[in-house]
Amino acid sequence: MSHPSVEAITYWGITDAGAWLGAPIGLVRADGTPKPSCQALHGLVKGEWWLAPTTVVTDADGRITVKGFSGEYQLSSGASFAAGAQPTRFTLRSQEQQIRVTRPSIG
Repeated sequence: MSHPSVEAITYWGITDAGAWLGAPIGLVRADGTPKPSCQALHGLVKGEWWLAPTTVVTDADGRITVKGFSGEYQLSSGASFAAGAQPTRFTLRSQEQQIRVTRPSIG
């Protein structure tokens, strides 16, 4: 999935129930139990690929280096977030990118 040519993962059905010609197309069997493919996908998405909330510190120039999958992220400062400031949202278009974090003044 991290290859730049991959844009999405497509599957044709969540369950085998009602599949055309009884084909076993789903990630879940007709009785609702997960197949190994469902468990593997869950392990990747919620395990290996999942990015839990992370604490970072800026460098002397107010920058952090972010490495992750291409996509949408949000960043919030503990103090400014507690004061009601909106998180900074950004998009990673490549696997590594530097962003500058501006610290909003807290009234």
